[in-house]
Amino acid sequence: MTLKTAKVFYWTSFGLSVTILLLNFGLGLIAMRLVILPVLILHFAIGLGLDQIVDQKSAVILSAINLLLFALIRPDGVHAFTDNGLSSSLDFLGINAGYSYNYEDYFFIGGLVLLLVQAVMDIRLWKMAK
Repeated sequence: MTLKTAKVFYWTSFGLSVTILLLNFGLGLIAMRLVILPVLILHFAIGLGLDQIVDQKSAVILSAINLLLFALIRPDGVHAFTDNGLSSSLDFLGINAGYSYNYEDYFFIGGLVLLLVQAVMDIRLWKMAK
């Protein structure tokens, strides 16, 4: 994989992640803004410095995929956890896939784990880029 392909994938997945997070805007995003916002800023800063971490393309791709997965499975809604990123994105496209309340706890715990992994990966990538 070339650096140009990695950059395109990184920025595309970052844009999709931010869009999905904004589509699924609710109380959970507001409550976690103190954690999510620094991770997004750090992810953006890493994207600006991708030329310095040329040899870490696989870590960059994993970081981009992880942020996108976090945005897709994070449960949220306007006044309750009624959607996740995937269901609200599909609903925006006119596809009513629904949201399974049976897996709400798994979505929440998975989202927290992915956010923690994202923070660790981005901090390591940021240190490599310095």
